[in-house]
Amino acid sequence: MPVRRRHIHALVERLLHSAHVDVAPIDVVKLAKGLGADVQYQPADENLSGFILRNRKERRAIIGVNSTHHEKPSAIHDRP
Repeated sequence: MPVRRRHIHALVERLLHSAHVDVAPIDVVKLAKGLGADVQYQPADENLSGFILRNRKERRAIIGVNSTHHEKPSAIHDRP
């Protein structure tokens, strides 16, 4: 496993542990909101699935999800 991939895996494991998540499916919207992110669903261009806009100064993030690609809520059923 490349170094970057190991680093990301370790970060995800810590995040899930701190959120007391140990079984799938994972409610990623609830997880994001629990970290202070605002998750918004809006239609967007076909080539855009989503984005994250971070304001480091205010320590806020907005996660934009293309509602024509994804239904809400979203869950990941298998962890890496």
